[in-house]
Amino acid sequence: MSVFDRFPDDPVRILDADGSVVGDTADRSPDALVELVRSLRLAAHADRRASSLHEQGRLHSYRPVAGFTATQVASAAALDPPDTHWASRQTHAAALVHQESLIETLRSRLDPASSANDTHVESVAPPRTAAARATGAAWGDAHQGDDAIALCYVDGDAIRSGSFQEACELASALDAPVVFVCVPTDRRHAARPHAAPTAHRTPPSRPARQAAAFGLETIRVDGSDPLAVSAVTTAAVEHARGQPADRPRAVVIEAVGCRAADSAAAPSSRLEQHLRSVGVLDAADIDAIEADTRARVAEAVDDAVTRVASSPAETPPIDRPTTDSTGATAAATPAAATTGETSVGHARSLTPRQAIHAELRTALHATDDHVLFGSTVDASDRTRREIDALASAVGRDRVLSLPVGTATLVDCAVGAATAGVRPIVAAGGPPATVAAAVDRVTPARRSAGAALPPVTIRVPSHSVRPGDAPAVRSSLVQVGSAQANEAAADEPADADTAATRDAGPVVVAPSTAADAADLFAAALYDPRPAVVFDPPAADHARTVVPRDRDPVVFEGGAARVVRRGDDVTVFTAGAATSPTLRAAEWLASKTDCTVVDLRTLAPLDRETIRETFRRTGRAVVVQPASLAAGLASEITALLQAESLLYQEAPVVDVTPITAEPLSDGPSSGDEPPSADESARTQLVRDIERGIKEAVEFSP
Repeated sequence: MSVFDRFPDDPVRILDADGSVVGDTADRSPDALVELVRSLRLAAHADRRASSLHEQGRLHSYRPVAGFTATQVASAAALDPPDTHWASRQTHAAALVHQESLIETLRSRLDPASSANDTHVESVAPPRTAAARATGAAWGDAHQGDDAIALCYVDGDAIRSGSFQEACELASALDAPVVFVCVPTDRRHAARPHAAPTAHRTPPSRPARQAAAFGLETIRVDGSDPLAVSAVTTAAVEHARGQPADRPRAVVIEAVGCRAADSAAAPSSRLEQHLRSVGVLDAADIDAIEADTRARVAEAVDDAVTRVASSPAETPPIDRPTTDSTGATAAATPAAATTGETSVGHARSLTPRQAIHAELRTALHATDDHVLFGSTVDASDRTRREIDALASAVGRDRVLSLPVGTATLVDCAVGAATAGVRPIVAAGGPPATVAAAVDRVTPARRSAGAALPPVTIRVPSHSVRPGDAPAVRSSLVQVGSAQANEAAADEPADADTAATRDAGPVVVAPSTAADAADLFAAALYDPRPAVVFDPPAADHARTVVPRDRDPVVFEGGAARVVRRGDDVTVFTAGAATSPTLRAAEWLASKTDCTVVDLRTLAPLDRETIRETFRRTGRAVVVQPASLAAGLASEITALLQAESLLYQEAPVVDVTPITAEPLSDGPSSGDEPPSADESARTQLVRDIERGIKEAVEFSP
């Protein structure tokens, strides 16, 4: 009988607490069982020693795995080397099973700046995103033709947050070969499991029942029984790898009976008692294993402390785009992109949205690595129609429409990126959802030397409004934080600064159809994550998109001077560019304005900003909050740090006060815009006032 045919509430158990056999034992060699005992002992002692170092303040961060040792060690031992581990909680024990260096594992936590990382276990931040990312990684491996599965450890916090349920829905929709090992223990009660009275305790979560609602195979197992966990995980891996025709490949294992307050040696003691009863081990053998374990842990701790104290961590080099003979850095685009070829066969008049859609179709046809992820929950009707049209043209295996929110969709895309896929996410929903999605791709804290996933997020115009600046401010400031430590352009940048700059994400805000095509095409092939903002409500603002265009270079920014003048410099981006030019033309008889379309909000084109400002000494920053919250402060800080002696007036910040999305209004003609015109016309009036304020200022 298959383990999946058991009664749902009947957990699989092979060894009882005293080591007696109460279930069917799998055929495993005595040497394999002794090695399992050795791994359990090593993981338990390393956990105790690391916890002691953490209490002494010598370990940067550590979350004990006591009580979950058997679940991690036994489940990890059932995987093959190509398989991947993901975790929403610490998985030091699982890392040791696959010969992970205990020295490097301890070193990475003794020194936060160390580049040492667990190479076999992906511990993600925030932890609740692990299940969705593991699902994306498993689907990505299957999409690339690899026979690998993903195993994800899920704790109680992720189960109760709802992210696990969305991951189950993803796994069912994608038929991803993923195995979830759930330990439904609340971390708040883990250290004191009996602190709260029984009547006031939260009912335990039942991930197996929740996963069964999505049609996934589920099984419960005694988490303190290493033989049972090993047998169940082996069966789950075989099911996920076997590609069943009538059932989803994903499996959910619910480990019950795990208690953080239990002795860390309890699982190994249970197995040791069984092996002693059958004559495989005796007391001398166990003492020898314990002595060897203590010696290995002590040696690893001493070596890790010595390495951290004696030498700084070495940051691995980051892959950089190639440089041509002129010294310019070019994006790694296919031949069609580098020669200016697009889906437009000749010069056409297109809207920015049509230009982005054309480049997206070209990228999907050009290579199988690009995959579009769309949401049926947050997407607008127009976005759904576009996704359906692309799915009919390219195939539904490359254009996915999934029943989850944008944040979970981005988590899935990040996981797929680890398998070599180049995901494109069509974001949608309220501004807070878009902000959360950007935060998932660009975490504020990540391991030294860790590369960001090459995920391209396309943010539709209807998802972000100028009045919603507080909701998107944290995300956009965080996205642009990689440029905060960038060295001045007239000073040589050191290796650490260059690595920080190149590792940061790209944020682009096109203002015309030609810009939209160029910037979106470059973002699709850039090795870093990219956020592309659609110009809002500009369907009738058509511009000519020529066939032969130069490729966009993101390194150092890609600002463009669209109007030159000598009185004041106006910096703008995206949808604000058109009204800025309109205001500059209206004031042309009195004020000669230089207008700079930044195009890339991260990285900023520091050289263009500095040089154009030094020519006039006065600056105005037009920043629709929907596109660049905090852009004025970034530019002001840059100008005061590098061009203070050229400054003749304070930098003026112009932000629209309306909560409606910007839309193209009628041309001003020979009269100034009236107050009852569109939001874009109101912005023109605000820009005019800002320009006059900057020009008329006198000390």
